[in-house]
Amino acid sequence: MRLTLLPPRVRSVEADRPVESSKTSAPSTIDGMLIAELAHLRDALGQRGVTIGLSGLDGSGKSTLAQQLADALARAGYTVRTHHLYSWHSNLLRTPWLIARTRRGKPVVRIFDRGIFDNLASTLARFPRCAWLTRGLLRLTARYYPRCDLHLLLHADWSQTQARRPETSREIYTRFTDAYAAVAKATGWGTLASDEDVFTNATSRLLAALNTIATARTVILHADDLGLTYAFNEGIRRAHLTGMLTSTSLRANGWAYRQAIDEVLPACPRLGVGLHLCLNEANPVAPREHIPRLLDGAGKLRTGFAWLIRLAKSPAGRAQIEYELRAQIEKAIGDGVQIAHLDAHQHVHMIPAIFHIACRLACEYGIDAIRLTREPRYTAPGWRRRWEPLRTGNTIKHLLLNHYARRNGRTARAFGLRTPDAFVGVNYTGRMAVDSIVAGLSACRDGVVEVLLHPAIGPDPRDVEYPASYLREYVCCGERRRELAALTSPELTTYLHTQGWRPADFAAALQVRRLDPPTKHTAAIATEIRELCTTAAADNPLWVSTAQADARAFAEVVLSQAKPADRVLDLGTGSGILAICLAKAGIDVAATDVSAGAVQTAQRNARRNGVEFPCTVSDLLTDVDETFDLIAFNIPYNFRPDTWLSNVAKNLVRRIPWVCKNSGTAIPHGVLRFHRELMQRLFQQAPARLNPGGRMLLHVFDFEVGIFRRMLPASARVEVLHHEEFRAHRTVAMQITL
Repeated sequence: MRLTLLPPRVRSVEADRPVESSKTSAPSTIDGMLIAELAHLRDALGQRGVTIGLSGLDGSGKSTLAQQLADALARAGYTVRTHHLYSWHSNLLRTPWLIARTRRGKPVVRIFDRGIFDNLASTLARFPRCAWLTRGLLRLTARYYPRCDLHLLLHADWSQTQARRPETSREIYTRFTDAYAAVAKATGWGTLASDEDVFTNATSRLLAALNTIATARTVILHADDLGLTYAFNEGIRRAHLTGMLTSTSLRANGWAYRQAIDEVLPACPRLGVGLHLCLNEANPVAPREHIPRLLDGAGKLRTGFAWLIRLAKSPAGRAQIEYELRAQIEKAIGDGVQIAHLDAHQHVHMIPAIFHIACRLACEYGIDAIRLTREPRYTAPGWRRRWEPLRTGNTIKHLLLNHYARRNGRTARAFGLRTPDAFVGVNYTGRMAVDSIVAGLSACRDGVVEVLLHPAIGPDPRDVEYPASYLREYVCCGERRRELAALTSPELTTYLHTQGWRPADFAAALQVRRLDPPTKHTAAIATEIRELCTTAAADNPLWVSTAQADARAFAEVVLSQAKPADRVLDLGTGSGILAICLAKAGIDVAATDVSAGAVQTAQRNARRNGVEFPCTVSDLLTDVDETFDLIAFNIPYNFRPDTWLSNVAKNLVRRIPWVCKNSGTAIPHGVLRFHRELMQRLFQQAPARLNPGGRMLLHVFDFEVGIFRRMLPASARVEVLHHEEFRAHRTVAMQITL
């Protein structure tokens, strides 16, 4: 779990005055504050150490702050080690070893004065021609280098740097400042100015983060396979009502699915429920004729894992996988299940192509969380138990899933989905006794950890038939009863209490926001509107986005929703096709675009069509002074803001038939991040530019509706409008009333 010193909206704290000397000390009140706030943390931290990294411009006061923190923490009773790692080889070789010692050894607070990021920034500052290479190294380092529990970037202004390091030239100072801006952007860390008052501010925030490290430990005790058999249903019911089980996931194609819906879930109203997607066992939910590649000769889902990896590489295979997953989700939702998260049988959802599909479906159906099987290395006590993962082959599965988790974590973040920070249950899957649970949790750092079990009561007389023959032995073996006993044992309860683990379900642990599905219908397009949008002429140079068929379809939807008296803004007008259609229909319209070339093109196309409307340059609504009844925005398919070169490349690529045909089937992460950043800014600016009762109409990918809804206030009303031209591009019109 990455902890930040600064709140999300505050990225820097500016100094009121420069520091005259590097020996300036913080006010004496810091000592009293430290002792008062840290006295109770020693027991809470238990056997875990904490690593604090300080980076920043030479002369920013890293050493001063490091010494102050070390002295104050030592007076508060902590064992503190300060490391001045100035050479690149010390950073590269010693830092990972020291961090590992801190996390696995005694409760020591280690403060790193300088880090590998400083060495890279120094290279970037001294060799500006290699800036592109160094920035890439910064991003790789931020992703793969061992992370401190807390990392602070210090910034000094020119007067501070001159006071501390008079030999620094203004040119080198500027280069270093730019380099650290790249560090902050690559890592997402905030910056603090290195003023004396900020030392106090940094200390107080560091204490709050230490307190978070010590107290924010949440465990999701989860059981898979609700609805698979009656034995699992009864085991999960008992584990929740008489034990520590907080969450479960429902098998839509399970043999006892109906009993789980009708009896188990009503008896366990506080039990969190997810959906256990299944692609490789039992009968399918979707009609068999639509998913032939998923089936064996008997018409059941083929068993195994490797064949799904191969199948997910083909577009036809991914389409059938999505069809079956969608059918399972809709079956559970149709039975009134409030799905808190998605996971999958045998973790097949972790296959990257399938994970992308699952994330897209989660956003489409308003599901905010997904399992990320990212397990730390650990072994249960006892020499036999230590070798068990190797004997069962779980070590290979552990390595493969952790490899997938690195890529899938980025996918989940791109879709805006929440995931636990760690997972326990692969190494000893099916054998999760109390010692396995304790060993797994002890290996985890802080944050939200999911622990997976499969509790069942053993043979149940109602289980006269099993979805697969080998399941009889699995359900009836003693390990199922031992996992049920582990969840109800006082030993587990005592361990969780003494180590500060708070049991919760997915919704509570990840603060999942439950949203009712938006209203959906097909927009009613009059014949005259279709003719008007079809005949509107729009030409453009290569550096301005072309008016595609879906753009004209969006213009038809906007016209169908606009009222004659509305004042409409065409945001991001591009070629101007939307504003032209509105003007030809007699609607009062204005247009803006961030690109001056697009504004000129829109004005030229307006004259070709014999209409006029004001068209100005504006970055979203930044330079818009009027208010409107409707703001229409056809979001650009971009990775970053428009440039001449990127638009030329995009328009050339769009001329390739295969690209047009498959548009929207696999959206790159960069596009999703760019869209999310645009919408965050737009939703902040829009209320001031909308008249009372005003609304926005956005042309978005279907799965982005769920992503954008989570950015809106709870009072916002959302409606989804379909159009036949949208279906080929997986897009919809999203109408928002704030």
